[in-house]
Amino acid sequence: MIPFLENSPNLSVIDLSRNNNINSECFEVLISALQGRPVKNLYLRTCNIIDISALDRYNLPNLQRLNLIKNNIGREGCIVLSNMLQKEDTMLEALYLDSTGIDNEGTKILALSLKQNTKLTILTLKDNSDITEKGHRALLSLFIDVSSIENTYNSKSVLTTLKLGHQHDKKSGIIGHINSVRINKNSPNSHAAGRAKVIKYQLNSQNRKEVCELQGVEYSAEDNNTCRC
Repeated sequence: MIPFLENSPNLSVIDLSRNNNINSECFEVLISALQGRPVKNLYLRTCNIIDISALDRYNLPNLQRLNLIKNNIGREGCIVLSNMLQKEDTMLEALYLDSTGIDNEGTKILALSLKQNTKLTILTLKDNSDITEKGHRALLSLFIDVSSIENTYNSKSVLTTLKLGHQHDKKSGIIGHINSVRINKNSPNSHAAGRAKVIKYQLNSQNRKEVCELQGVEYSAEDNNTCRC
């Protein structure tokens, strides 16, 4: 198969999903063969991949969609993906990570990398049972940082689709707040979006108190413009 890949200069979509014979070693060989190639969509759902560190060693400059659903990449995989997302020339637009063994720490790693990312619009994290409210808080701060008016105004992400999945998590309020501002549906980088969030989450004391509590930030009733970290 590798010679085929190496001699297919126009190949843009590869789907090897539901193949348990594709393990971490095979993944390494595959990614090395694709280095510098024009592949845009790589689907590896339900394989047997644990180690995706090959993505750190080889460059897939045109990759736009990566599906790793049901591969147990865990926290270490999140570090690799975070490195990809922080590259200035990344083209990655969609990342499917349902049932991949990701926990709260992995979620925080991804959330931090997305604060400066301007490409990724789709992220799915469904059926990762180790992602709890703590992990969701990290994602909430990506969209709404209530620690100060300036941070609320500047907090943004280009994500338009974020799937977390568990029905019981909706009761926490975090999912609702994320959905209410998620990528501000029009222009995520616009001044209007920033002003709207300041009005909703800084000037409205009830909303601000609720989000402060969800983010684990101390709410100060005396100073109506500040949440104390």
